[in-house]
Amino acid sequence: MEKIVGNVVANAEAKSFDSGKSVVNFTIAENRYYRDKSGERKQVTRFFECAYWTKGVGIADYLVTGKLVEIEGSIGVRAYIQDENKKTRKAVGVLTLKVRELHFPNSPRNNNSSEIPPTEITGDEVPF
Repeated sequence: MEKIVGNVVANAEAKSFDSGKSVVNFTIAENRYYRDKSGERKQVTRFFECAYWTKGVGIADYLVTGKLVEIEGSIGVRAYIQDENKKTRKAVGVLTLKVRELHFPNSPRNNNSSEIPPTEITGDEVPF
C-alpha cells in the first residue's frame, strides 16, 4: 500500500454499472523535490491515473481540478504501444493507482481530514 499526496488534474468522471457498483476515475499530480549536484532545488512531477471503486458516484463532485487529496492504494503500470499514422511506434507507460482510501487533507472536518471508507473489489469485478 502506497500513500500519495497530490492535486487533482481534471474533474473526476464517474461510471455506474448494472451490477450496482461504480468507479470514479481521476488523475492526480504528485510533486517531489530534490537538490541537484550544484545545490539547486529541482521538481519532479509524477502523474497517476486513479480508479476508486465505490457504491455511489457522489465523491466525484469533490474531486475537482486543483483539489489536494491524500490517497492510499496499490500502484501499477499500464503499458501499451502507441501507433501514430501506422508508421511510428513507441512504448508508453502510465502510472495507475487502485484507490483503497481517500482523504481530503485541507477539509475543515475531522481535524483537517475527511475519510471516505475503503471499498473492497475483487479482481473478477475490475473491468481492466
